[in-house]
Amino acid sequence: MTSAPAPHLYLSRDTVVTTAARAYVFDVCTVLGVDRTTEGHADWLDGVLVVATELVTNAWKHTTGEIAVHWWVDGQTLTFAVTDTRFVELVWTRDSDAVPADGEAGRGLGIVANLADHLAYGPICNDGHEGKWVAAGFTLPEAPHAVRHRRQAKRTDRCGSAT
Repeated sequence: MTSAPAPHLYLSRDTVVTTAARAYVFDVCTVLGVDRTTEGHADWLDGVLVVATELVTNAWKHTTGEIAVHWWVDGQTLTFAVTDTRFVELVWTRDSDAVPADGEAGRGLGIVANLADHLAYGPICNDGHEGKWVAAGFTLPEAPHAVRHRRQAKRTDRCGSAT
């Protein structure tokens, strides 16, 4: 059995963050028993990788500080969360018609919302500086047969007490 990747991947701004994040997410899914050769797994995995890429790209484009990818399994749900150092209100819709056809941005979180089973975000504190987490959950295609990791971090309100 392969050991599980660390529960957090901290991404350096001087690396190709999307490539590193995709490799990390792929490794997590592999350890949990997701195999491209199993029926239904390839499409599921592609969706998870698209979501991870979009969340990390958003963090990279819209923040200047540290970016991290976190993962945990709760029951049959695998969740990936991306944290960054800037809190902003996020808006998304599953309705692709809500974004102008000639617009150059604004579709990413809608795509994420359509691919993930659960999508949420909230504010956090990073060493006294405000930031956010964006989490996307996916029902595993079948029961994971290997390692499970439960999230250790606590969510907090806007730089306040744990919730």
